Amino acid sequence: MAVSASTPGPAPIRLRPGAQLDSPGTGAARHAFERCAADADRDVVLDLGGVAVLDGAGVGAIAFLHKRLAARGLRLTVDGISGQPLALLQDLGIAGLLDAHATTDNKDAA
Repeated sequence: MAVSASTPGPAPIRLRPGAQLDSPGTGAARHAFERCAADADRDVVLDLGGVAVLDGAGVGAIAFLHKRLAARGLRLTVDGISGQPLALLQDLGIAGLLDAHATTDNKDAA
């Protein structure tokens, strides 16, 4: 699974993981999240518009990114989330914490 990132000018860093953030698919995303958490110089938008499957491993990777960014005074926003991934974050009570939005705002995408 590839994770793409776009960083146009001063806009937030946008991460777009592949279609699955589950146990088998989270490895590449976690590596990208670790790099982003260490190197980010501005807020991060995690665009989950293309993610159809999310499980505990994916939630753990998202929580890792959120905590590391928050420790550095940066914010993580989840954008474009819907279906099963949104339902899981809502069921866990963390959709609000992550400022999850169901529609993607493309104005800051490259």
